[in-house]
Amino acid sequence: AALDLSRARTQFGSRVLHRCAPVGMHDGIARLIGARVLRQCPDPAAWSIMLAGHGSRRAPGRTMALHRHQASLAATGHFARVRVAFLEEAPLVADVLASLRGTAVAVVGSFAGEGGHVRDDLPRLIAAEQACRGATDPPLRDLGLVGDDPAMRSVILDQVAAADWFRCGVAGTEG
Repeated sequence: AALDLSRARTQFGSRVLHRCAPVGMHDGIARLIGARVLRQCPDPAAWSIMLAGHGSRRAPGRTMALHRHQASLAATGHFARVRVAFLEEAPLVADVLASLRGTAVAVVGSFAGEGGHVRDDLPRLIAAEQACRGATDPPLRDLGLVGDDPAMRSVILDQVAAADWFRCGVAGTEG
């Protein structure tokens, strides 16, 4: 039987699969990012945040989860600026970093795993911008991936708890 993942509930043989909303869409992600910056950057009002994501060459320009998190973080008023940048579409990471020269920048990645973009591409772009800034510009700090935050477990469990099957009873049963 073919899986229809466009629906929240799919029959697959004798099992019922229940699909949760994507974890990256959870409102708690913005709170995790904000807390990370507040912990690691002194005087947060002097810091800008750049949220870095993958983006899409095939479907550029879509409103993405990072845009929602950007709006949430900006609304707190805690930070100088909050920007979104992508590796595969505009606005590109290098361009956004360059536009934030003159301000301290905390870079937080939002990627599904530690592939080549996380291991190689993003650190290379951050290092290149740091070299352009020199020793006199405000700092540029890589705060890692939001998915690595220990509190991410709570976000995932909350997302599972919000799924219909969880409210109906035992996982894997018709409810």
